[in-house]
Amino acid sequence: MGEGGRPPIQMPSLDEFATAMREANGNKTVAAAKLQVSRNTLQKWIVANPDFKDIETEERKRKLDKLEDTAMIKAMGIPELDKDGKLVGWKVPPDGPTLSKLLSIYGKDEGFNPSIDITSGGEPLPRVIRLIEDTKAVGDRAPENSAIQRTDEDG
Repeated sequence: MGEGGRPPIQMPSLDEFATAMREANGNKTVAAAKLQVSRNTLQKWIVANPDFKDIETEERKRKLDKLEDTAMIKAMGIPELDKDGKLVGWKVPPDGPTLSKLLSIYGKDEGFNPSIDITSGGEPLPRVIRLIEDTKAVGDRAPENSAIQRTDEDG
């Protein structure tokens, strides 16, 4: 007898488990319902059977791939082109924060990194660090040059 005096629940075959996980897009609650068991029972099977764990891991990776594809579309946008293939607008405009995040993930080796490392070379930091920005503007008033000026106001 199983827990609570009930007969033990028969574990599905690997194919049945894989089909349920695939049809559920890796969602364990949905897969459990397809196999007519509780989510807790499904989780116990995954822990007890390394092959089930491998299937669960693969389905999660497949789901992550879909999410990544969706994020890429959101980041890049969907352009609206005229009959000559020229951009005339956006069906879905590009999303800057998503694009920035994807660049920080995939572009590290190419130098895309949103963080800036400012160090003092082992010296104590000055009391005041001022950012000096050239106020000459171009087009949308973006600064042409930026510089960091270090000053010790206390002498």
